[in-house]
Formats: sequence, structure tokens, C-alpha cells
Amino acid sequence: MAPTPGSVGNGILLWFIVDDFDVAWERAGSMPATIHETPNSRNGTGVRAFAVRDPDDYYVAVNEPRP
Repeated sequence: MAPTPGSVGNGILLWFIVDDFDVAWERAGSMPATIHETPNSRNGTGVRAFAVRDPDDYYVAVNEPRP
């Protein structure tokens, strides 16, 4: 069965774990992306994460590593 055509950004979430979470958050604020979720730990992961929507309309989530 062939997938139905979707719009750009449909169905993809990129998730990254970074060593320096605070630096990643600072950089995210200076990029041409929309902040979707500010840093928080109420996201089901147990660690801080934030999410942005990039200029191509894809969601990108960034987590700090687990201790």
C-alpha cells in the first residue's frame, strides 16, 4: 500500500540528546525556528527537553542526557 501524499513536516519528529543542553537552548533562540516547547522536564523523559519547529515545518526536540 502506497502512503498517501502529505504536507511538508508531516509525520516526522527529530529527537537529539546533547551534552550541553543550556548551550543548545541558547542557540535555538537565535535560529530561524519557532519555539514549540520551552525547556521542561514534564515531557515523559524525566530530563529537560525543548522542542522547536524548523523553517521547513519539522519538529525538532532536544534532550539533555540522563544522569
